[in-house]
Amino acid sequence: MDRGRWPPVGIDVINGIDPQYVCPHCKELIYNPHQIDDCGCRCCLRCLEELLSHEVKNCPSCKQHIVSDQKIPDKNFSRRVNNLEVKCSFVGCTFSGKLLDYKEHYDVHKESSKCQHCAKELSVLDLRKHLDPDTGDCPEQPVRCPFDKYGCKGDGE
Repeated sequence: MDRGRWPPVGIDVINGIDPQYVCPHCKELIYNPHQIDDCGCRCCLRCLEELLSHEVKNCPSCKQHIVSDQKIPDKNFSRRVNNLEVKCSFVGCTFSGKLLDYKEHYDVHKESSKCQHCAKELSVLDLRKHLDPDTGDCPEQPVRCPFDKYGCKGDGE
């Protein structure tokens, strides 16, 4: 998953985010946790790499001066983060499960399709809403006859 936006838009941690899962540098849900060799504190790999690129290097958590450029993956902590229970907050989506599974699920919201009626390009989830017979906003979608429950076929009969 692209780290351009983390946590990705549309995620809610079900029981809130415990502070231990927050990166002390970016203040977001920790992504790809690594330990700082000098002090043992952890942060996102991307954040650690940014910290190590500075001339003066201090741990954002304990403020200890960082001497080593060593980055230690924290696999145990990564498993704990990936097992956090999350739910998708995109309108109309009912996904609920582990963060690890959400990373794959999130791609559904990024894929796009073209509306078969108006040719508008939309995400898969937005396309479903766009074509909803009751609340959709497709200007070209065929309209259901309000008398179809009485047998009207909508063709003038």
